[in-house]
Amino acid sequence: MAEGREQSAIDDKSSEIGAPPRMGSVMTQKSRFVLGLAGFFLLFLAVNSWLSGKQNVSRSPGLESLSPRIAADSMGNFHVVWGESVRNTTRGDAYYAKYDIGTQTWSTPLNLSNNERVFSEEERPVGIAVDGSDNIYVIYVEKNAISLRIFSGGSWGAPFLLASWGSGDCDSARVAVDSLGNIFTCWWTLDSYQVHSRARVNGIWEDAQVISAGQSEFCDIAVGTNAVFACWTAKYKTSVYQIFYVRRSTALNANWTAPQIMYQGTHEQQDPAVEADSSDIAHIVFTSAFETAELKAVLYCRWTGTRFVAPVAVSQTTLLNNPALDERANNLYACWQVGLSGNGTRVDTSNQFNGDWTNVAAVPDSAGATYCDVAVDPTGIPIFYVWDQGGEIWCNMGQSGPVPPDNEPPAAEFEFTPTTAIFPAEITFNASSSRDPDGDIVSYSWDFGDGGRVGGVLVNHTYDRWGTFVVRLVVRDNVGATGVKTHNIEILRLFQPLNIRWETKIDESLFQSRRVTLVTWSQNPANDALGVRIDFYRVYRKKPGESEAAYLLCGEVTAGVYKFLDANIGKDDVYVYAVTARDSQGHESPIVDGQGVSIIREKRRGSTATIKRGALSDRH
Repeated sequence: MAEGREQSAIDDKSSEIGAPPRMGSVMTQKSRFVLGLAGFFLLFLAVNSWLSGKQNVSRSPGLESLSPRIAADSMGNFHVVWGESVRNTTRGDAYYAKYDIGTQTWSTPLNLSNNERVFSEEERPVGIAVDGSDNIYVIYVEKNAISLRIFSGGSWGAPFLLASWGSGDCDSARVAVDSLGNIFTCWWTLDSYQVHSRARVNGIWEDAQVISAGQSEFCDIAVGTNAVFACWTAKYKTSVYQIFYVRRSTALNANWTAPQIMYQGTHEQQDPAVEADSSDIAHIVFTSAFETAELKAVLYCRWTGTRFVAPVAVSQTTLLNNPALDERANNLYACWQVGLSGNGTRVDTSNQFNGDWTNVAAVPDSAGATYCDVAVDPTGIPIFYVWDQGGEIWCNMGQSGPVPPDNEPPAAEFEFTPTTAIFPAEITFNASSSRDPDGDIVSYSWDFGDGGRVGGVLVNHTYDRWGTFVVRLVVRDNVGATGVKTHNIEILRLFQPLNIRWETKIDESLFQSRRVTLVTWSQNPANDALGVRIDFYRVYRKKPGESEAAYLLCGEVTAGVYKFLDANIGKDDVYVYAVTARDSQGHESPIVDGQGVSIIREKRRGSTATIKRGALSDRH
């Protein structure tokens, strides 16, 4: 709608300054005089805005800009979208501008829809989100359809139609993305009063689906690390409107839970805004309406992992509307409009640090606002507020808000059971005793000292060799600080039998001549000291010069027997032997290569000749 926007602005300016067709030099001078006054007035507004610290983001005189949404990327740039319409019509478009932190300038507003179909009767036509790679996602209402555009790789992709239907408008177009770029959206339809959602996971679009029950409206959606939350206000088996919620995992085609009331209240609950932190804890702010003179208060509810706790008040009770919320490093940033809808007196704010909400503060020079939003720099400073005022979108340029307290690093702790074992040994490691004093632990990284690595709070690891290993746990909190803990673990082994020896003979009779090897050994008392019971012995063999990996099992005998006769030997074969002990739990001592003296003896019809004798060194 770029062309339409310029023409509308020109037409509107012409009507404001009353510039008819030329009617002589006197009228031309009057027109110039009025134009001069208008220019001086615009210059005065610009200087006044600069002095007050706010800036005009939309810069669209003659058009109606409303309902801004803002998001920050990892570099500290801020991205704003809003709906912009020709006054007193249903013709509108979705516009976007970026604040570049390097140049400290706003980009020229960009028309993303360019079709004059962006219109929402309830005035919430757009949404925005940024993923971990700084790709930008903008969702917008097109009367009876929902579309999405994505900025990636330096350019905007073509509009993608999320959903459309025969007739009836929709509202509250909202989008949330995780760090990997998985997309979760929601909106509600005015004719059916149903909340819909559609997601893209691992590049695959799921089908759109209805996620609400009852008379539902004014929805929002948020995604954490592994969980997605959607909420809305509804009258469903209740006498007054309440906030309902559903949740799902981020997996492809994961099911939404059945709708539930966030927290049953006696007063009407409206206008929820939700954020989810990296620990998959959902945070919701909303308004609670009282019966007297439309008074409201902004309240806050927190997910515990199984339910939402009782709400706490964030604001005083007054005329207010349309709260918004942002989460950064486990801190919360809320804002809302104060005053009559359509012509508020100001935008108020409050922030939550370490679980405590700050005193309410006003955004300077924000009179006339209806809708507002908030986004925070990755460092937590500055805080950017945007709002609509006088048909334009304004931003406070990050000059408001207290400094978050310094982060304290997490403390890593863990236990493991059993504390020692015979290899191969499966050990359970538990890091649930780790703590973060002022936030949440978002990752647990294990190094088991044998090359094995894994992540998680409760993990199992199998050691397939013996020795003493240093186990290292690194925990990371929601702002990137780390804590480290190490423990040594000793993995034991069974010991080989002692005095392993073998003697190869030629056993010749009247009908046959064959080679046989008698392998003998003795019990190792070191296994008794381990408290294990040896069930049987296993005999292995390989050819001289081969590696230990070439040993093959050739037989086994029960405990108490200390010899084995290997009669499966070829005429020219020569072998080296090893014997292992195996206990009742399936543990087996390692195979150790033999080092012995070969003595040739041969037994033939009463006479003997040396063939081969060997001994296995008793290495423990």
